[in-house]
Amino acid sequence: MIDRFILASLIMMAFQLNAASFYVSKTGNDSNNGSSNSPWLTIQYAVNQLNAGDTLSVHEGIYNESITFTNSGNSINGFIVIRNIENENPVIDGTGLVQSIDYPQGLIRIFDKNY
Repeated sequence: MIDRFILASLIMMAFQLNAASFYVSKTGNDSNNGSSNSPWLTIQYAVNQLNAGDTLSVHEGIYNESITFTNSGNSINGFIVIRNIENENPVIDGTGLVQSIDYPQGLIRIFDKNY
């Protein structure tokens, strides 16, 4: 029984090693590496870089952009998580964004993605 628990724990740790944490800030730059000390500027750029199990933490600010998810989480590595930094309130604002009359869209688009 203990051997099974140890094996299960090792497998879970292996999957978690693939997960990464990234950051977005209004003072960032999309040519940065997305670390806490070198965050990206836009949520869309960040979302394009994320893989299953990754977490994106967004700093306070007004992000004037729409976001389309290009990647999915999965049942093995887990969800893609987007969250605010604790005690910070980022806002995704669509002011000034142009929409097609023939194809209206929301600020966040998720098509054929899981997790």
